[in-house]
Amino acid sequence: MSATPPQPDIPSFNVHVAVLPRAGLPVELHADEDECARLANACGIEGFDKLEADLLVTRWRRDGVQLRGEIRAIACQQCVVTLEPLTTQLREPVSMTFLPHGSGLSRRGDESSGELILDPEGPDLPESFTGDTIDIWPVVVECLLLAIDPFPRAPDAELEGGVLEDAKGEEGEAEGEDSPFAALKALKSDAERS
Repeated sequence: MSATPPQPDIPSFNVHVAVLPRAGLPVELHADEDECARLANACGIEGFDKLEADLLVTRWRRDGVQLRGEIRAIACQQCVVTLEPLTTQLREPVSMTFLPHGSGLSRRGDESSGELILDPEGPDLPESFTGDTIDIWPVVVECLLLAIDPFPRAPDAELEGGVLEDAKGEEGEAEGEDSPFAALKALKSDAERS
């Protein structure tokens, strides 16, 4: 039996979903300096200069909850090439559905075969929750983890004689005198002359 990994120390903002107003509950989050530091640690980056979210929590079908809105942040990271500080502005839309644990609405596909049918172009599967509250900050962290570039690079950063991925995700090969590609090119030229 393995121990569960420790959860990161992040702020908490619980929404009581059993008594949501008919029009929904607006939630505005503005992380202070301490919260920004804790959330940056949870996201594995140097820091956040700003982190806020404007969300609306509404009922979804009979017993579900929907969370929609936007997260805005300024993420502080290090360029993977130069190690210089780099800031990135993030505007991430949020659209998530939550269902109580064990809800019949969360079952999809042919239950007799145990298969789960997923549509890659369709909406995400609902998340499950227990009790009558949903903590909003972990949802924000989950969205940020998907939005933050894990390998940020300054626009003008280059490696000498190395291989970098350009913005399209294709490898751009540097063919300087010391690069392995230059050595291979020289060997090919020597072989063709012989």
